[in-house]
Amino acid sequence: MGRVALRGLMAHKTRLAATFFAVALGVAFIGGVLTLTDTMNRSFDDLFANVYKGTDAVVRSDQTIDGGFENGEVRGKVDEEVLASVREVDSVAAAEGQVDGYARIIDKDGDAVGNPAFGAPTMGANWVDIDALNPFNLRHGRAPEDPGEIAMDAASVRSTEYKLGDRVPVQTKNGVEEFDLVGIVGFGNADSPAGASYVLFTTEEAQRLIGEPGRLAAISVEAAGGVSQTRLVDDIKTAIGDDQVEVLSGDKITKESQSDLKSQVSFVTTFFLAFAVVAVVVGSFVIYNSFSIIVAQRTREMALLRAIGASRGQVRRAVLAEAIVVGLIGSAAGFLLGLGVATALRGLMDIDGSLAILPTSILTAMFCGLFVTLASALIPARRASKVPPVAAMRDAAIDRSGRSRIRFGLGLAVIALGIAGVISGAADQQVKTVGLGVGAAFLGLLLAGPGLSRPISALVGWPLGRARGVTGVLARENAGRNPKRSASTAQALMIGVGIVAFFMVINTSIRASIDKTLDDSFAGDFIVDSGTFGMVGLPHEVAQQIGELPEVDAVAPMRYNQAEIDGDAKSITATTRDSFRIFGLDIVTGRGDLAPGEMVLLEKTASKAHLRVGDTVTVDFVDG
Repeated sequence: MGRVALRGLMAHKTRLAATFFAVALGVAFIGGVLTLTDTMNRSFDDLFANVYKGTDAVVRSDQTIDGGFENGEVRGKVDEEVLASVREVDSVAAAEGQVDGYARIIDKDGDAVGNPAFGAPTMGANWVDIDALNPFNLRHGRAPEDPGEIAMDAASVRSTEYKLGDRVPVQTKNGVEEFDLVGIVGFGNADSPAGASYVLFTTEEAQRLIGEPGRLAAISVEAAGGVSQTRLVDDIKTAIGDDQVEVLSGDKITKESQSDLKSQVSFVTTFFLAFAVVAVVVGSFVIYNSFSIIVAQRTREMALLRAIGASRGQVRRAVLAEAIVVGLIGSAAGFLLGLGVATALRGLMDIDGSLAILPTSILTAMFCGLFVTLASALIPARRASKVPPVAAMRDAAIDRSGRSRIRFGLGLAVIALGIAGVISGAADQQVKTVGLGVGAAFLGLLLAGPGLSRPISALVGWPLGRARGVTGVLARENAGRNPKRSASTAQALMIGVGIVAFFMVINTSIRASIDKTLDDSFAGDFIVDSGTFGMVGLPHEVAQQIGELPEVDAVAPMRYNQAEIDGDAKSITATTRDSFRIFGLDIVTGRGDLAPGEMVLLEKTASKAHLRVGDTVTVDFVDG
């Protein structure tokens, strides 16, 4: 029977080509996403291993709030006096403060470099004089020593074609200022850390431009000779004695940073894996259909095997053996295609380094391809094993799958229930109800598909028969003659078209929603922002300068911050009275002229929280 399976495989290689490609494409997506994830994780691990390579301890604020969707925690800052206290600890060899924040290079054409909203970060930091605590290494020039000097990462220098001694405009929260380029730095052997651009200032200048004067993001510490990280952490905690500051070992901060960044970008893996799952599901229909056709065409062959003594189990195993061979070859080819997918995505996301090809990703992708192929071939294999020997003497290629009235009626009922759920959910704006309705309708189509195939084929094919004559009539009759095959093909196509339609509708709906919101509520003529998708604001004087223009009637400066109200992350907006008119906001109760210590809430928010004018609301910011 093994030889029979291999002979059957070679005899029907053309039919199995569709199955092979279905398996390969599905595995290509899965293998590509898994390899991309492994590459990203390795890149992040290497990144923070280099950042904290010489760091034995880190001192930072323990004041945090939830930063909202995919933003992680927003952490407070440490007063500069803490740095002096840390340096006095006997087990400390050296300590230096960290300052980091948004800084964006402006190229020679006046264009901002990078896209921090949808790409690698554009960062600024202070230059650290202690080599063990500085992740950057000086390649050319010298370190910044005066307020008007900067160093830049080698990748940014190469892309902008700046040279040592050039004046470089840099955008920060204070606006755009020019600096002398005095140094070019690398990040280990890389030209930049994970594709991010970096501008390095003196500590005082970094505090003024990207941080807060007199405050530090964290303090990096190098241990004295022979002092373990555990002892260093204990000594610093004892010396500081501040319940608003926490001390972590170098190993712990490295692992924490690696884990946090992986969590923040996990949505990328989820997004791409969703496409991979769709490809596998669609592929399973193609595989099932292909094996169903092959089994139907080989009915007499299976019957002859039964007539000469083959058992039902042997026939079933022969079909499954063909599926295993196709699954293995298709999965192997698919994983190789997946490496190309991962390479393309890595270039699109600007991830440094070579691909990380791990055995776990190979085995997972191969297993998924083989499992889907076997699962899709189980029913056709079982059907093949049920062919009686007498079928060798008659035409057995008759598909009666569409004649089950119970299955057909149940399918129609489930479809009706699903459509009702979609309509009801859409009317009440209940996403879960709509999702359940779509799932029910899909399940109903799976059940009723063979029964619907013949009448729908006749209806849809009638114009084709009139237009194409005998050819059209044959096409119509062939589609209806094997309803299960036609239904399986249509269902695979339905999933693919449904996914495309889903994203097109979502895209159109978002655009329409934004347009409607602006048309209905925004009465302004222009919006001025920093071009960073809200990551950094504009200097305060910009609003005043715009407001002084004779052509301007009203200006509504807006500032955002993260806070927690009753433990829930909220985006807090600070603005002026003109915002109510420009954004079409009406004061329902109370007044809009605010004094320090006062706030205005949306009516829906206040109602949900059972708040009225005059009530006290506790808002937790990162510093209190």
